[in-house]
Amino acid sequence: MVTPEQHYEFLKKHYREQHFEGRNIQGWGENYSRIIAEYRYKDLQKYGFDIIEYHKSATNKAICYDINLNLITCLPKTTLSQRLKQIAAISTNEAHDD
Repeated sequence: MVTPEQHYEFLKKHYREQHFEGRNIQGWGENYSRIIAEYRYKDLQKYGFDIIEYHKSATNKAICYDINLNLITCLPKTTLSQRLKQIAAISTNEAHDD
């Protein structure tokens, strides 16, 4: 399992600067990036994956990753709520296949 610090460094690499550490000094709060990393880490633990939305990512494409920080496939403009719906649909289909 990755540590919170490894997750923070991953986010720092994949977020746009102005949406992560750049906000630490722009009136968002001195620890803005740490707070974001903490709640995203909780989502990662809860769901087993997380996503950096396309408008916040350094590549301008959605970045989906698993609990080990491996990049996983997602649509370029996927949001977290859309990805959760995709997973729910897959789970429902698998339940019907039994």
